[in-house]
Amino acid sequence: MALNLKDARVLIIDDFEGMLRMLREFIRVAGAQQIDTAKNGKDAVAALAKHKYDVVLCDYNLGEGKNGQQILEEAKVRELIGFTTVWIMITAEKTMDMVMGAAEYEPDDYLLKPINEELLKGRLERLLAKKWALQDVEKAVKRKDYTKAIAKCDELMKLDPSMAQEMLRLKARFLITKGDFAAARALFESLLAVRSINWAKTGLGKVYYLSGEYLKAKDILSEVLEENSSSLETYDWLVKTYQALGDHEQARDLISQALTLSPNSGQRQKVLGDLANTTGDKAGAEAAYRKSIKLSEHSILKTTEPFTGLAKLCTEKGKADEALKLMEDVRKVFTDPVSAMQASVVESGAFQKLGQPDKAQAALVEAERQLKSLGAKAGVQDNLALANAMLALGDKEKAMGLITQVVKNNHDNNSVLNQVDKFFKEADLHEEGQTLVQTSKDEVININNQGVRLAQEGKLDEAIELLRQAVSQLPSNARVRLNLAGMLLKRLQEVGKDDTLLYEVRKELDRANALQPGDPKCMEYMQAVEKIAAI
Repeated sequence: MALNLKDARVLIIDDFEGMLRMLREFIRVAGAQQIDTAKNGKDAVAALAKHKYDVVLCDYNLGEGKNGQQILEEAKVRELIGFTTVWIMITAEKTMDMVMGAAEYEPDDYLLKPINEELLKGRLERLLAKKWALQDVEKAVKRKDYTKAIAKCDELMKLDPSMAQEMLRLKARFLITKGDFAAARALFESLLAVRSINWAKTGLGKVYYLSGEYLKAKDILSEVLEENSSSLETYDWLVKTYQALGDHEQARDLISQALTLSPNSGQRQKVLGDLANTTGDKAGAEAAYRKSIKLSEHSILKTTEPFTGLAKLCTEKGKADEALKLMEDVRKVFTDPVSAMQASVVESGAFQKLGQPDKAQAALVEAERQLKSLGAKAGVQDNLALANAMLALGDKEKAMGLITQVVKNNHDNNSVLNQVDKFFKEADLHEEGQTLVQTSKDEVININNQGVRLAQEGKLDEAIELLRQAVSQLPSNARVRLNLAGMLLKRLQEVGKDDTLLYEVRKELDRANALQPGDPKCMEYMQAVEKIAAI
């Protein structure tokens, strides 16, 4: 097709005025009338947040601040661009570090400087033809209607068989996003029955991992790396798999290999730091955490974990003052309540090391207050870290109470229970901890069983109320939420379509799926609910 950008909005990002003028002229000649420019990452992100762009031409190296990869990263994480946006990365660099790093966020194309009008025009013609066909898919995804998005992918494959590979990848992605692991697995297996496709193998390995089938995940992901040793996504999922299997040495070796390919990932440096720490290499952990902090400075994906991990190591080495300085940095960079709580926990340990018990206790009290305000938003690691700090200050009763809630909220989550078991072993409380875990598990199982008995006896309203109370007390327990959803679904099937009940059951299923993605029972309930909603 002849390139016509008359109705397109274009953003050009480059820190060099001469390059901006040249690209702007190329785009103007192609018919574009709405052309915006930015010279740095801050202005580029602001423009992306303000307008919906059809085309983005972005230089990779922008001097101080975000680089092109980090702008694309933020645009995708914040959903500032959709499936119909063409993103072309422009660079004078040809290094493997740059190519591998930028490729992770999948720009639509790369152009090496110097470029000319005809080259740019040819790339845009090809890319826009495909992108504009995805408008209905993008609309469905914006509504979180992944079933509709999948149907649109099927339609596009029939209309244009040349788009089949891209549409199949999108279908698989949407199936995993909605938690339908069984359908995703069937799709991958059907593709692999015809021929070996590495992206489908990696996808199947991902589904195995998310379904808890770690040995199967290990086998197929390892097979992919034997065939394609540069697949960073495969490395990431295989690292997660070995971590789940408890083989931290192998996980560390793999993340190191991935960092050899793409050394500028702050997220992978953080994982390396965690694994080095777990395997006893404190010096390696410290180095990785420091790299992670530096590399993630301008990334939207930066987290507190490298800071807190490094601070704990500093405290252990007798450098508690440096740990406190790191927590000052955390409070400046991160303004969310979870980060504030994590900082308070680390500060408590640092003050204790410095021989300042009053300040240590004050920091711990503040962390407890913050945890209560967070409720279900606080993660398992946050709870365990706080419990550890409580034990360090001699408050065993509070620590045990906190761990009890962790177990009750995760009574059938083996990964969490293994972390709790490790916590008790390191605290020299293993026997007492085993008793606490079993008692807590039994209590939750009894509540679930009582709800089932009430429903079987025809006391469905009582069963629903019992499980509503259980959910309010255990907001992070996926099984309790799923059982409540089952009871609400049964009531819906009795009374017919009811908007209030539909809202409640959907809310419980969405939360259960977020806590424990891909549960077959959850998928079954979701399908049943949508059938009722369609009446």
